[in-house]
Amino acid sequence: DVLQLGEEVVSEPYYCQLEAETCRVFTEQLGRFALVGESLSMAAAKRLKLLLFAPAYCSTLEYNIRVYCMDDTQDLLK
Repeated sequence: DVLQLGEEVVSEPYYCQLEAETCRVFTEQLGRFALVGESLSMAAAKRLKLLLFAPAYCSTLEYNIRVYCMDDTQDLLK
């Protein structure tokens, strides 16, 4: 465990800000983090989008389709 909500220490390089609809993790160094917890309501969700790419025209019955599972953000297609 790197950080437990409510038990933050000022000298630690990590901080978590929990709001009604968002959770932000602040850190002084880059790394991979996992946010683990349990929802207090059924409204909590992680939104994902599926992106599918295929050729516009195919002369055979054989198609190549690429599927990506991505976070639902405004700059997703950029």
